[in-house]
Amino acid sequence: MPEAWLAFVRAVARRNQRLAGSLAHGHFAGEEQEDGKKVLWIAFKSEFPREEVGRGADHPVLVAELHEAYGAGARIETVEWEEGSEAAPSIFEAQRAAAQAAQAALEEHARQHPVVAQAVELFGGEVRQVRQEG
Repeated sequence: MPEAWLAFVRAVARRNQRLAGSLAHGHFAGEEQEDGKKVLWIAFKSEFPREEVGRGADHPVLVAELHEAYGAGARIETVEWEEGSEAAPSIFEAQRAAAQAAQAALEEHARQHPVVAQAVELFGGEVRQVRQEG
């Protein structure tokens, strides 16, 4: 996913969490110049965020941040998701995948820890879940 798209969604989030949440479910599908103005193509798998972004197309926060990030006159065009699409993962999907990978690494680290391995060997059982607190 393009860094500019991620920075744009973060900027919107600082001013409007709800709109940014819907944008975070969008898959950056491409951009083009049309009459000298940038058009961003964003695909959505779900109807709700697509409609939210479509309705918010004229929202002052979205327009201001879009123009700041992509230039005056820039706009978003929402499109339906097509299976097999080459669009980048959504921010939401990327964050979820990163959290799952971090959890898997944490669990593997715990299983490999000598003290944990010794306790499992001594008492039997298995490591089923690892949680971080704090």
